[in-house]
Amino acid sequence: MTWREFKAVEQLLDRPGMRLSFLDGVLEIRPMPGEQHETIKERIGALLEFYLLHLGIDYTPTGSMTLENESGLVKCEADKSYKLGEK
Repeated sequence: MTWREFKAVEQLLDRPGMRLSFLDGVLEIRPMPGEQHETIKERIGALLEFYLLHLGIDYTPTGSMTLENESGLVKCEADKSYKLGEK
């Protein structure tokens, strides 16, 4: 699949409850995660934040940030993400 084809499919499937990722010509379509996934995500996030604070590492929570790089032909979306070393 080309990047242009991916962008066309992405527009067609732009609806709540769907998450698309693209890497090396491969399209991945997933349903949005459920309650158990969200609970685990938040607990792991809390543990990570306590650990970073304990180590004195500056961080900025960036949430479910979408990362897209057309030149690298990549699109992905993290459930929970952080920028380390900056505030």
